[in-house]
Amino acid sequence: MAEECKVVNYKSNEVLISGSKNFSINSKIYDSNGKKIGKIIRVLGNVENPYALAILEKPSQEVSLKAVFL
Repeated sequence: MAEECKVVNYKSNEVLISGSKNFSINSKIYDSNGKKIGKIIRVLGNVENPYALAILEKPSQEVSLKAVFL
């Protein structure tokens, strides 16, 4: 089952997400339709409340970022 994450901020082809303690580098991220939209390239913050920086395959204007899933 996919885990929903919150989009904190986005710019061009990068998106900052939070809401999971299971972030790992190179994990794929998906949109609400189950389509792969990118991958995690960096994990930031503390262990209790981490953030992940992901790079999108397409610019953020072309991707629905209402819900992002791991």
